[in-house]
Amino acid sequence: MDDLGASIFHDLRRSIGIPEIAAKLARELNISACEIAQEIRRFLEALHTQGLFAEEAPSSPVCPKTLQPRSLYLHLTARCNLKCVYCYNRKERENWQGNMPFSLAKRVLSQAKEMGIPAVVLTGGEPLLNPEAPRIGEFAKELGLHVTLLTNGIPVDESKARALAQICDQIVVSLDSRCPAIHDALRGQGTHARAVQAVRRVKEAGAREVAIAGVITRLNQSERFEEFERFARGIGADLAVRQIYMLQGDERDQLFVPDFQVLLQRMDEDLEKTVVEEEPAGADAIWRNRCSAAFGEIAVDPQGTVYPCQGLINPAFRAGNIIAADLAEIWTKSDVLAKVRAITVEDIPRCCACPFRYLCGGGCRALAYTAFRSLTAPIPEGYCAFNRILAEGKLWKAALSSKSR
Repeated sequence: MDDLGASIFHDLRRSIGIPEIAAKLARELNISACEIAQEIRRFLEALHTQGLFAEEAPSSPVCPKTLQPRSLYLHLTARCNLKCVYCYNRKERENWQGNMPFSLAKRVLSQAKEMGIPAVVLTGGEPLLNPEAPRIGEFAKELGLHVTLLTNGIPVDESKARALAQICDQIVVSLDSRCPAIHDALRGQGTHARAVQAVRRVKEAGAREVAIAGVITRLNQSERFEEFERFARGIGADLAVRQIYMLQGDERDQLFVPDFQVLLQRMDEDLEKTVVEEEPAGADAIWRNRCSAAFGEIAVDPQGTVYPCQGLINPAFRAGNIIAADLAEIWTKSDVLAKVRAITVEDIPRCCACPFRYLCGGGCRALAYTAFRSLTAPIPEGYCAFNRILAEGKLWKAALSSKSR
């Protein structure tokens, strides 16, 4: 797809009709509007032939034939050494007590392996405040699980860096901005420098993959992702990811929810740049999913209580406890998990008729519950628009594959 094709598609996605586009191009190119309209229709027919268009959306999302979580979020401790202003599970952690014992972690991980769960995410609180964290990670590796560690980086000294580099397949360090002042305003004075130091230490120790992960808030929404990604590479990270601020349902939302008008404009500009400059990604960029709560993932707190996901760690969503029942039994028989799992995008008002519904799956159910106290509510409008642009990005990447054909 060349620049002209990208421009035409850009207008079409803004609901500008073919006659209007043809008339505009006729004036610019001094060609008959009728001739241009015919060329636009041939262009769209070619995309349809390549499978990038369908006459209508499929009637149901693509789901795996066997229901089995892909990830286990193992919360190793309730403790944290920071007080991040936007922490999504601060209230829930107040109900937890202490650290997960190695014996309990061993039991959970062994049962996860028996279920066929391929990956574990070690999280918290700050998981490294549990002195058994390296031992727990090592046991997970012995079982053959893919081990990811989520850390703020503060506890990572040179000794821990060497141990973690040997154990973990991926180490994710929280970094909200390339700007120290912005990061420190969100996480605490001096934390930016220590997080950067942690990234460098684990990378120098030979870690397989190191990522930095930021939360998009009103304070850092103007920072372009390419700048954040360049910063990540500059400090030795292999990967940079950003997620949007998670609603808290309290006064913090007014302070930290992004200004979506600003954020979406920036994302739209980045998408246009992608259309012109990105390398082809192919049809694999198009995929359909749903919220992964109780479907693709499951979470266990330090006391062994099971929840649908790390975002729904709430007394209302306690599905069972590992001490009283096996993980597989809880996964298959819990009424709580069954209720969450049964929700599809077709059950969500406003989503069920959206052409993008099988790219975002209706959005995060934890976000919907926090905002509206309903698992079947649509996510807030700004977050929906955010997801829509991400979905369009997936479609654009697939469309770009025409360059390589």
